[in-house]
Amino acid sequence: MIKILALFVFFLISADFISGQRFTPPAMHQAEDKESDTVNVFNDNGERTGYWRGRHDNGNIRYEGHFKNGTPVGKFLYYFPSGRVRAELLYIDDEELVQATFYYPEGEVMTEGQYLNRERHGTWRFYNQRGDRLMTTYYHEGEPHGVWKTYYRSGQLMEVETYHYGKKDGKWEQYYENGKVRLRSYYVDDKRHGEYIVYFDDGTVNIEGHYSKNFRHDKWTHYVENGDVEKIVEFDKGKMVDEQIFIEQEEISDELKEPFGDPYEELFDGILKDF
Repeated sequence: MIKILALFVFFLISADFISGQRFTPPAMHQAEDKESDTVNVFNDNGERTGYWRGRHDNGNIRYEGHFKNGTPVGKFLYYFPSGRVRAELLYIDDEELVQATFYYPEGEVMTEGQYLNRERHGTWRFYNQRGDRLMTTYYHEGEPHGVWKTYYRSGQLMEVETYHYGKKDGKWEQYYENGKVRLRSYYVDDKRHGEYIVYFDDGTVNIEGHYSKNFRHDKWTHYVENGDVEKIVEFDKGKMVDEQIFIEQEEISDELKEPFGDPYEELFDGILKDF
């Protein structure tokens, strides 16, 4: 369910950042800066060296930082046209490791994480403007890897997914805001496989079935809230072969729906709108 908007991601300063492509410092055009002849200088080999900065159309600084023989070193700062800091990138070990922090226009931390060899690596954390944690993700050299967690704005856990080197693999769970499990299922090699159980918010079972390599398979049982069986549907690798209805209910759709839909649509609309 997590769509790596790759999401993520993650609203970096350039189009490369937003589309989730390999991390590269934004193109740094020599600024119209007459304040000092030590700004935006190339060395004898044509490499950027020393202090560089660029400006927005309104004259405010857009970025600033230092190069050593063409390589970014130390801290780079990026700014909104208003002058507030938009991002802070700290280059460590000759650009191999970059610690990144991104901010909302009003100054609150939006997200923080790091790059290794120009790929997202390790833990990335996302926050709303109140400072509440929205999401925690993990990467290994650019690939989702490990446990990803999404939170309600209240701080209650919303969803847990497990990745293995870029593929969903392992337990997938969703939760109601009261803390009770809403969905429990599994992925194997990026495909839904194994039990699939949806719960009502009081903890009783709503839907119980199985997936086989992304297809609904075998018996799927639907219950009403008092525990009575509503219907039993038999599938053969995604194709419905039999249906027994015991309690007539108004049909909302012929398709089974995810309990949440995609939580990231709402979650990241607010985060991405300014980028």
